[in-house]
Amino acid sequence: MTFSYYGFKIPKDLANLTGAGGETFKLISDGHINNLKNILDIQPQHDIFELGSGVGRDAIPLSEFITTGSYLGVDIIKQSIDWCINNVTSKRNNIKFAHLDVKDQIHNPRGKLPFQLQNFPVGSESIDRVFAFSVFTHLFESDILHALNEIKRILRIGGLAYLTCFKLSPEIISASKKNKLNKYDLNFEYKIYDGCYICDPQYPTGAIGYTEEKLVEIVNKSGLKFKIKILNGGWSGYYANCKDGQDVLVLEKN
Repeated sequence: MTFSYYGFKIPKDLANLTGAGGETFKLISDGHINNLKNILDIQPQHDIFELGSGVGRDAIPLSEFITTGSYLGVDIIKQSIDWCINNVTSKRNNIKFAHLDVKDQIHNPRGKLPFQLQNFPVGSESIDRVFAFSVFTHLFESDILHALNEIKRILRIGGLAYLTCFKLSPEIISASKKNKLNKYDLNFEYKIYDGCYICDPQYPTGAIGYTEEKLVEIVNKSGLKFKIKILNGGWSGYYANCKDGQDVLVLEKN
């Protein structure tokens, strides 16, 4: 089963692995691309790296925008990467993909390496913009710090990153439980350590959230800098007029 998307036939099973099916695929991507252009200021000549590219939801529309630059998307789901290589890279050779064989309880249980031992397959100071949608929402602090260190390594001076996460407070958690805006039960009832909470002890990486203080602490450890204050996400219903469904770290290398 497939659905049409910018002239491509997207497998529904691979789309579902992104957390949203074909009925919302373009709607979500339109919001992503709008934010990348307006907040991250991506340009056609930029070299771009996406962590968690999935089955190309954002790569495909970007392939029509990135003309003289390049795009590399990585993901731990090999089937999605293989589809993108066979269908997208085969038509647009500046849009490339690579599989990270990272062990993950939910998405890649037979993976070979823990995330912290996997470097991003791109040279140092070779990238202008990095983005990751719904990736840090599944990472514990040590993995986030590894990702940030790798992002700092690959970014050129002045490069920017757009990284979504779950920012928590008692009020935000209460609103999420009350409003139930997401099909997942984002209750964050289980405290792992100060500033870090999960929703399901059986599948701890299913959703991981952090207090604002903890997020700032992690970013500061990496050496990256906040370009702007953490953007509020609409996932809980606590904030109005949000630019993204999740909270956003907009970071800069300087």
